[in-house]
Amino acid sequence: MRRINAITVGTQKGATMIEIMISILIFSVGLLGIASTQTLGLTNTQSALNRSYATQLSYELVDIMRLNRAVTNLGNANGNIFVGFNSTVTPGLATNGDCIDESKACDTLAMATDSLARWEERMEGTLPEGQASIDLNGDTYSLVITWIDLKTSQEQDAAAGEGRVDVNNVAADNIYRFELDFRI
Repeated sequence: MRRINAITVGTQKGATMIEIMISILIFSVGLLGIASTQTLGLTNTQSALNRSYATQLSYELVDIMRLNRAVTNLGNANGNIFVGFNSTVTPGLATNGDCIDESKACDTLAMATDSLARWEERMEGTLPEGQASIDLNGDTYSLVITWIDLKTSQEQDAAAGEGRVDVNNVAADNIYRFELDFRI
């Protein structure tokens, strides 16, 4: 009679199919979590880049206004092109390539208009559907820059199919608003 060793009867050698399937499932869920984290990170990076652009553009406009003090010192008077500027009301100010400095027979108002027009082009080219407005309250200027930040791929695909995005049809949480109050 053969004797059965009690120790070898109860031990298992290898993994069963169910154990392998469960480990693959756990591994797959982990990989999906990593992929979604990567996607979210890329989206947030783009949003942060746009906020950084808005900050740079706002400080650039403040510098333009400081360089054109003769125009900005007009306050609310007629001739201060910065006060009441709104890129949605007066889109595409005309640039004048000859109006780089006073040696080209341009007055200060023409140079300020050219600088503002070039700034507006950069703002609209940098920020998706970027818009800006400037107001003057007392001696404090208020600059507001808004842009659309489409976070999901479905929103981006819909916008790409339509060409230009209608700001009125975009959800409020997709419109970013950057405000800066300053004095010259």
